[in-house]
Amino acid sequence: MKTDFDQTDSDVFSNDYICEKNEIIKDKSSAVQSYCNNFKSGYMPVNPDYITKMQFTGRKTFAFWTLVIILIVLAIGNLCLTFIILSVLRLGGRMESIEFIQNQDTTKFFGVTDLGHLYKRNGKIEGYKDLPMEVSSQDSAIIFSLSSKIGRVSTRFKMNSNVSIFEGINKFEVRGEDNKLIYSSVDPTFKSIKSANNLKTKLTLTNRISSPLKEDLNVHGKLVNLKGAEGTTVNGKLIFWSADQDIHLKTVNGSIIMMSKKDVLINMKNVPIDVTKQNNHMRTQYKICVCMPQGKLFRIPVSGTNSILACNHVNLSPQHNPCF
Repeated sequence: MKTDFDQTDSDVFSNDYICEKNEIIKDKSSAVQSYCNNFKSGYMPVNPDYITKMQFTGRKTFAFWTLVIILIVLAIGNLCLTFIILSVLRLGGRMESIEFIQNQDTTKFFGVTDLGHLYKRNGKIEGYKDLPMEVSSQDSAIIFSLSSKIGRVSTRFKMNSNVSIFEGINKFEVRGEDNKLIYSSVDPTFKSIKSANNLKTKLTLTNRISSPLKEDLNVHGKLVNLKGAEGTTVNGKLIFWSADQDIHLKTVNGSIIMMSKKDVLINMKNVPIDVTKQNNHMRTQYKICVCMPQGKLFRIPVSGTNSILACNHVNLSPQHNPCF
């Protein structure tokens, strides 16, 4: 059955692309042949120019989304790199407390600043006039070091919670307000240490050492010597001396005076006890004697019948002599 098609102005159906049965189209492309076959089978005809445009459009879409994915990957990588830089350089909100002054080659720190290593060319670290500067470290030491031209550390000041160490330092000074000298290693004399709570030294020459009211003054050491050129006076509400071995009180030209408003107590537990010639049994009352010129103390019992027993009435045999 043969059907004739009239010419129409439709955009879909056109006489230019109508294929009759058993008609061979030699001058058309494979896309047109597919178009003719589809038309014969009842499919809607498609303009072959549109097919070519759709092929190019699909390739452009793939390239577009590929470029978008690459940009997203680069953005994520850049974000990760930024976080790594912030972590390594320790940049954060606290960097807002730093101000760089280029004309004066000065760096100002405001508030609390967390730093690991700080390098200064001129070696000067200064604070504000009315605000004290505090340098602290958490569970670690604070080290001030001076490097040579080749980068080798030759001078160092290390300070931790227990001890402060100076290495390779010829001169060390501590100055207070108005550049007032407090201490210098050249002339090791403290001008004023009223605000100091602890002082560790091998030799201290001073005319007076005192503590604030209602606070104790403690002097500790393996060997403590208190010596005065014109005498030594110790005053206090309570004076307590203790030692693991011996306490020596010595005077060259004067006297040793222990004077108290109430009592002067001496622990006689470790004071050697002399045995009298009469071998009397021990009593609760004793007399304190001094060995000359050693200055060693010992006690002798005083009986009720002979209360005026002298210190020279003791057994001075080598095995009982308390002065040896």
